Amino acid sequence: MPSLKVESGHQDTVHAVVMDYYGRRMATASSDTTIKIIGVNTSSSQHLATLTGHQGPVWQVAWAHPKFGSLLASCSYDGRVIIWKEGNQNEWTQAHVFDDHKSSVNSICWAPHELGLSLACGSSDGNISVFTARSDGGWDTTRINQAHPVGVTSVSWAPAMAPGALVGSGSHLADPVQKFVSGGCDNTVKVWKLYNGTWTMDCFPALQMHSDWVRDVAWAPNLGLPKSTIASASQDGTVIIWTVAKEGDQWEGKILMDFKTPVWTVAWSLTGHASSRAADAEEAEAISVIRGMRAARSAGLERVILFTDCRRLVRAFELGSDDLSWGSLTLAPDMLGLASSFTDFRFRYISRSLNFEAHALAAKGPFFHAISIFEPLEANSLVNSATAAL
Repeated sequence: MPSLKVESGHQDTVHAVVMDYYGRRMATASSDTTIKIIGVNTSSSQHLATLTGHQGPVWQVAWAHPKFGSLLASCSYDGRVIIWKEGNQNEWTQAHVFDDHKSSVNSICWAPHELGLSLACGSSDGNISVFTARSDGGWDTTRINQAHPVGVTSVSWAPAMAPGALVGSGSHLADPVQKFVSGGCDNTVKVWKLYNGTWTMDCFPALQMHSDWVRDVAWAPNLGLPKSTIASASQDGTVIIWTVAKEGDQWEGKILMDFKTPVWTVAWSLTGHASSRAADAEEAEAISVIRGMRAARSAGLERVILFTDCRRLVRAFELGSDDLSWGSLTLAPDMLGLASSFTDFRFRYISRSLNFEAHALAAKGPFFHAISIFEPLEANSLVNSATAAL
């Protein structure tokens, strides 16, 4: 299947590209303050809507689970979080605007759908907010003040079912878990748990093995895993895997790799490692997609960054993961494709195929420039090379 080139229509840097649950639409976030909704299929794309309302660069967008309807959340440098709702087809309105934060909101993450419609938000003001929808259409707000005093960079929810937990009758969980993890500019990773309506830190002391800002955190799915598992990526160049066997035990950290250069994003395959890589999960060899970045010089760009974990990406493709996220890169359940942001405000959609054509992928995010070339060497393999030497 050939690749599909999609014009985003943005007038500035694209920071995030996220496929919806069914892989039929993508939402893009840009420094031009807008969000684009684009319909995609195997052979074509169509601009569906432009969402305006933010007054600064939009860092992230996140689709809610479809059981709640067609909802999209966005966060911005303007300090606001907007919940967008689709009424008539391709007609979007601002269902709710949260302006609780006094600085840039850097990260948003929807809770597992089993827990209801809840959104965690991390801000440069050091606070974390959790917005939860009520049955009357309103929203309740809980806040963690100064969760990371220097600033919050990332949040990620824990699965609703703890490792080893039993599923109750019907589709309800016997004991749903309400936890999430956060990373911050204080170099720490922190786990939070909802207790009697209040979020309290669930790890003592805070998890601290990084020597610089924690850029991203990702809580792994628990399918097939005997322990709760978190990955953290840092400005110090390391990716650390944190595990805990049971409630009340101490989290243990182990360095997966030191890339010797900042690592911005870490993500897990939702199902791939659970079935075929569970034995490796404790050693952080589960099929996770980790972007390690190595800086180099190139004409026209301040830095050239190599994405160094392409073989794992291919293995995840081969397993047909339900949803594979890689920072601003997302694999949708149905489309089985890869979306990436581009310096020329385009992105390329790569289909699942044994024979990958060579593609130049250039990404420009809020903190970095990147250029990479994917080219095939043999069936079922994909390697990464760059146009400039390290």
